Amino acid sequence: MSARTWKPARPNPSLTVAKIHAQRFVEEYPTDFGLLFVGPTGVGKTHLAVAVLRELMIRKGFDCLFYDFHELLKTSATVIIPEPRAPSFTVLQPVLDAEVLLLDELAASNPSGWVKETLQHIINSRYNYKKWTLITTTLPFGEASGRREGRMPFR
Repeated sequence: MSARTWKPARPNPSLTVAKIHAQRFVEEYPTDFGLLFVGPTGVGKTHLAVAVLRELMIRKGFDCLFYDFHELLKTSATVIIPEPRAPSFTVLQPVLDAEVLLLDELAASNPSGWVKETLQHIINSRYNYKKWTLITTTLPFGEASGRREGRMPFR
């Protein structure tokens, strides 16, 4: 499966646009943008994002990392909390260092301060070091904000 051959389960204009952006990202990589796939559960956000990672790794040989956001937080919390004196973000080093990171299922109805701080650290660090990030989420961003380049609303 690749970004070129990925097909949605059923015809959908939003998914067609998302596929075009995903293909462009792979073809032009390294680009000056990341990808944000937004939509309800089960429409193919993760499938398409993983296809992008696969293409970048296999066809172009880039270092890519997939992380389910909830699993990342659980792993971080179990390592960080038992040793509060340890530098809290060292467990995140592979996430910060990967050339391309896919954070899957970025969603929380009422995230804690620690979750917000961790996400902010990840995004800011990756941005500052010019690392590319792909995100899938079910969080609603609204119609207007979903139309900017790099944000693909799935319906």
